[in-house]
Amino acid sequence: MKELILGIDRAMGKLRNTIFSTWGKVVLGFFSAGLVLVSSLPGDTYSAVQTVDLSLSGTGSMPWNVSNVAPGRSDTKTITLYNSGAKSGLVTIWLSNVISTEGANPTSEIGNTAEPGELDKYLTLSVSGAGVVTNLAMPTRVADFPQSPSSPNYVHIYQMAAGASVELTWAWSLPVTTGNEVQGDTIRFDVNYIIDESDEPPPAAAGGGGSGGGSESPSVPSDPNLHGPVKSIKIEMLGVTATGLIRDGVVVESVTLTSPETGFSLTLDAGTQIINPDSDEVPQTIQVTVSKETILSPEGWMIVSPVFEINGVTYGISHHLVLSQPAKITIAYDPDNLPSEYDDIGIFYYDPSTGTWVRLEQPEGYVAEVGAESAIVNHFSTFSVLVEPAEGAIVKPAGPAQFTLSNLAVGPARIIAGQEASIKVLVVNGGGKVGEYPVTLFVNGVAIETRTVTLGPLDRQEVYFTFTPPGAGNYQIQVGGQTVNVKVVSASYKPPAVDIPWHEIATSPYTWMILAAMGIVVLVALLVRTRKA
Repeated sequence: MKELILGIDRAMGKLRNTIFSTWGKVVLGFFSAGLVLVSSLPGDTYSAVQTVDLSLSGTGSMPWNVSNVAPGRSDTKTITLYNSGAKSGLVTIWLSNVISTEGANPTSEIGNTAEPGELDKYLTLSVSGAGVVTNLAMPTRVADFPQSPSSPNYVHIYQMAAGASVELTWAWSLPVTTGNEVQGDTIRFDVNYIIDESDEPPPAAAGGGGSGGGSESPSVPSDPNLHGPVKSIKIEMLGVTATGLIRDGVVVESVTLTSPETGFSLTLDAGTQIINPDSDEVPQTIQVTVSKETILSPEGWMIVSPVFEINGVTYGISHHLVLSQPAKITIAYDPDNLPSEYDDIGIFYYDPSTGTWVRLEQPEGYVAEVGAESAIVNHFSTFSVLVEPAEGAIVKPAGPAQFTLSNLAVGPARIIAGQEASIKVLVVNGGGKVGEYPVTLFVNGVAIETRTVTLGPLDRQEVYFTFTPPGAGNYQIQVGGQTVNVKVVSASYKPPAVDIPWHEIATSPYTWMILAAMGIVVLVALLVRTRKA
């Protein structure tokens, strides 16, 4: 035992001599510097996906939480819906209480500091099961999923029978192409279900109509070729619904939908046959939406109103509609969006097959009024008000205030810790209305100061901030979507004779493994050297 202890003591003495030799000090210094460097770097860009809770409560809603997701990740869950009522009905599915928040990085990666959290713009969601119909292309972004029972986008289960159950499969995924835009972000929302037992075709209306009160059913056209039952048809737009009656696809009495929010109006006269060119099915809904696509106006013209899309919906399938006689549409516009002088104004429809706008005829006896245009149409597609500015007219930008930030600069060239630095950014209002915009300065992800600017159409203003860095180091200066990385030096700093560019070092989950392997190799080499000594 004594010889064993003496042998270990001799070996440890040789190891100490080797470690504290010139060679050993160099190796240990290099290894220690590597450990310090890695410990100062940010952790993995993405964390593991937490478990998603998909328990369906008795209130007909399902809470869903997704946090710290990584591009390429996905998950699926299965639930069962049961119609405990005595009637069959229409199941409507929508999201509510959607909250997308920043995670570990508290800044908005896409520059929208007013609404931090962008996961709802990237995370895709889909639902499938027997009888599910939708006008969305699944999977779709959470932001595009229906946000209320009356949303233009919809997800339904048609005529779910009493006592029946439906198994639904939900799936979420984050596209691989998302990149760093949502690193560490979190999203939560509720999935809601409702079974509407009142969504049944109305009973057949009595013929003749009579002259009684308003509660009587409307009269049915006397066309002997019309023998089918009277059914309802809805015209929907932004939560506003008008319901009419049709028989064999022919409108029984005139019906008008008017949206106070947009000033859009659509009138179908009695006797108009609504034709679904894609099938023999009679449409159940005429849906009016504000287009999200950007469509360029023709040369020499400008768009001065929202762009509206009108489609038919039959059993959840969106399609075009053709009319046997013209319908009347009215589209409101803001007169302030008009140029100082113009030669012509009217409603046009967009033909995607040719990529052109086509002028529509005005109704017979039409009297022009400021702020609205009317036209007649024999089909539904995409519509807007276009104006032709006169030569030399002053063209005003259309639409609400729209702010952009650019030319972010930080000075002086050498920023010294403890001394004030200047920051400036250019703010431009490219919209057609006066508006306010909060300009916020972020330093290393922390909001330092906010200045609110008020700009009219096409106005611009430079906004200035000051910041005194407390110490030397690297700082990230961010205003809106503009970012500048600066290096702050101490007062005693002396620049090197030759400038060496500073490169950011990105770590990965394997960095620690590599350094650990290097450390093992170094220790083994030292032990071998000790034994030889």
